[in-house]
Amino acid sequence: MAEALSRLLVPAGLVDTDSPLRVMVPTTVRGRGDRLLGNKTGAIAVDLPLEPMTFRCRLDKIIAPTRRSARRGEPDAAYAVMRAAGRLPPRLHAAVALH
Repeated sequence: MAEALSRLLVPAGLVDTDSPLRVMVPTTVRGRGDRLLGNKTGAIAVDLPLEPMTFRCRLDKIIAPTRRSARRGEPDAAYAVMRAAGRLPPRLHAAVALH
């Protein structure tokens, strides 16, 4: 996907080729007893390298940082932020969502 995006976005000048393309990947956040309460969704920021490479090489470049982010609690933090934003009054929620 990263290489395909690169082929589309780089010629159009929409991404900086000197840095990876950062995407937010949704992930399930579960704690004890959550099976009864349903899923909670968080997110992990993943930097996708844009240069051509083999699938295995790309996977290796993405897996370790993604696991580190998950261990540091990034999905839980994203869940907390989105939950807090969802509880804001509508006008404030709209202002936050636009920035």
